[in-house]
Amino acid sequence: MGEGDAEGLVFVKQKLPSYGQMPPVAFQASDVQLASSGPRMVIMGGQRRGITGEMWIFDTNGDGWMQVQPDTANGFTATIPERTQSTLVALGVEPQTSTLVFGGYVLNVGEANDLWRSDISPDPNTSMPVAAHTKIEAGGTPPCPRYGHSATIVEQSMIVIGGQNGTDQFSDVWSLSIDPYVWSVISTEGPAPTPRSQHTATLVDGQILVLGGFNRKERVLGDAHMLDISNKSAIWRSWEVTTGLMPPPRAQHTATLHPDGHHIYIFGGYDGEKNHKDLWLMNVPDAAAAELRCSVKPEARSRHSSHIIGSQLYVFCGHDGMKPHLSEVWTLEVDDVKGHLARAFDELQSNRKVEEEDKKNDDDD
Repeated sequence: MGEGDAEGLVFVKQKLPSYGQMPPVAFQASDVQLASSGPRMVIMGGQRRGITGEMWIFDTNGDGWMQVQPDTANGFTATIPERTQSTLVALGVEPQTSTLVFGGYVLNVGEANDLWRSDISPDPNTSMPVAAHTKIEAGGTPPCPRYGHSATIVEQSMIVIGGQNGTDQFSDVWSLSIDPYVWSVISTEGPAPTPRSQHTATLVDGQILVLGGFNRKERVLGDAHMLDISNKSAIWRSWEVTTGLMPPPRAQHTATLHPDGHHIYIFGGYDGEKNHKDLWLMNVPDAAAAELRCSVKPEARSRHSSHIIGSQLYVFCGHDGMKPHLSEVWTLEVDDVKGHLARAFDELQSNRKVEEEDKKNDDDD
C-alpha cells in the first residue's frame, strides 16, 4: 500500500500499541536512525510542556515508542541536560548503538556547545533500552555555543553548519573528528550561503546539500547550496533546479535521503506564515525536483522528524502551529522513487500545457 489511485500517493497512519505511546513533542527534538536490534529511530530533547531531556526510541518492528532510561545498573546515572534545537547523529557503522548530541538551547543555560555520547543497549532483565550517557571533552577549539544548526556525519567526522545564538547567526563550517574527538574549523572556498538556522543538511555522494532555513534579515529561505568536502578543500556552490520546480521557501522541514543515495524527500515545514504538508522529491545529481501529489498525508507540520527505513518513509512528531502533534507515526512506500518523480514530471508538463492553452484562449478573446 502507498501508491494510491490516480489522485496521488497515500500515507498510512500506523497503529501503535497502547504501551507504545509517547507524549507529544516538537521544536526541535533531535533525531537519528540506529540499526541496532533492528531498525530504530531515536529522538532526544525538544519541547513538550517545557524543554525536555528525554530520549525515546521508536521500534519499527511493532513495539512503538519506548523511553530510554539511564543505565544505572552499570553505574551510569548521568542524564543529558534538557535542551531543544540540538543535533543528534549516529556513530560508527551498522549496527550502530551510539549517538552524539551537540549544542542546542539548554534549559536555564541558553545556547550551548557541549557534547554528549549515549551508548544504547537493551536492559538484560527487561529488554527495554537503557543508555550510558557520557559528556565528551573534545580537543581543539569548539564552535561557539549555538542552536538551530545542522550536523552531518561524513566518514569519521561530524560536520556542523550554521545555527544561531541570541544575537548572531552563522554560516561557518566545523569538523569534529571521532575517536579521538577533536574540533577544527573548516576554511571554505566559493560563495558561502547566507547565515541561517533551522535548515537541513543532507549528505549526497560525499557532498552536503544545505536547503532552506531561517535568516533574521531575509526571513524564510528557499535557496540550496552544495558543500563539496570530498577533497582536502571545502568548496561551496549554489545548487539550482534545471528540470522541474524548486520547493518553495521553508524552514523547520525535513530532507530525507533515499537509500539509492541520489533522491531526497522534502516534507512540510514553515514558510513564515503557516505550516505545510506538501511532499517534494529531488534528484540531486540531475538537478531535478517536483512536488508529489498525495491523496492521504499527515497534517501540516513543522519541527518534525522523518527517516527512511527499508522502503518506508516515516514522518512523526512536529508542531501544528498551536501545539505539538501526538506521538503518531505516518509511513509512505518509497520503493518506486524513480516512478514517483517521473509521474510528477508528467503531471507538471500536463499542467503547463493546460496553462498555455488557457493563456492562448484568453489572448484570442
